[in-house]
Amino acid sequence: MRRKSLEHLRAYVETAQSRSLPGRAVLRALLEQRGDDEALSESEAESIFARALRKGKLPIGQRQAERPGVRNGRVDFFYPEQNLVIEIDGRKFHSGRREVKRDKRYDNGLNIGGKRVLRLTHDDLVHDEDYTLDVVAKALGTSACGDRP
Repeated sequence: MRRKSLEHLRAYVETAQSRSLPGRAVLRALLEQRGDDEALSESEAESIFARALRKGKLPIGQRQAERPGVRNGRVDFFYPEQNLVIEIDGRKFHSGRREVKRDKRYDNGLNIGGKRVLRLTHDDLVHDEDYTLDVVAKALGTSACGDRP
């Protein structure tokens, strides 16, 4: 798949400034829009969630945090002080019957381990941002105060 790191793409844009390479301006604009904190997202849904949190002036927490007791396991967002795990269910990997069963077992393991688990869907993020921000704020014991009516 020959993936390139974010640092490699930024270096390319910088070295390409002196040359007239096709797509350099578009790539630069995309990198600027993405910002530094978006680099840790594993999915489009996680990026949407992080932007919603910033808009609601809520903390983002630890992204892609290690899942306790599981080798190579990670949680999407972790708030250690609140013992809260937030999982973002994108459409691609969380929509089938098998995936739903896996997610429930995963949540049960976290709950038994003493974690509180909040699971949000792509639909929550895209079509009901108010709900998303309200439920996260309540779980964090605070309130969302972004640019919402």
